[in-house]
Amino acid sequence: YKKERAAYLVSKSLHFNMVPVTVIRDVYGHTGSVQEFLGEVQSGYGIPLENLSQDDLYKLWILDYIIWNSDRHSGNILVRGDKVIAIDHGLTFGNELPLRTRGSYFDIPTPLQVTNLLGEALSDESRLRQLQQNLGELLNEEENQACLARIKYIYGIISRDRKVPSGTSLDFHPN
Repeated sequence: YKKERAAYLVSKSLHFNMVPVTVIRDVYGHTGSVQEFLGEVQSGYGIPLENLSQDDLYKLWILDYIIWNSDRHSGNILVRGDKVIAIDHGLTFGNELPLRTRGSYFDIPTPLQVTNLLGEALSDESRLRQLQQNLGELLNEEENQACLARIKYIYGIISRDRKVPSGTSLDFHPN
């Protein structure tokens, strides 16, 4: 449940806004995460990728790398119109290699919005400190530092090359 909240906080901090509001609650003596209910959405199962916002799919690809998501598949996205909503982040921030089943975005120009959002986040020291503090309450120090390092790493690549060139290792895990 902590990783569910952490994924929301990363998405929010980067202004990706792909993960519904997720909070931690105690219910009848059990602690877990509660996520905002979104009406009028569809499961990602069976929806052709070309029917979805390509910018959103690219942003999801980057988000999944940053949070080290090892469980992304069609059932872990919701769709509203052509917009992509990311759910189910229990298998993130760990040591498993990320699972990239929603397409490869190597050699595809990075949407300017993604580059700008990452650049803005990295240039705002107070936002980064707040994210690091928030993640520190949910993740171990290694996971926290790795997440922040991946934000810097991927931004360095896309700000320099305007894409993620094929052959770029996204198995970068600074631990």
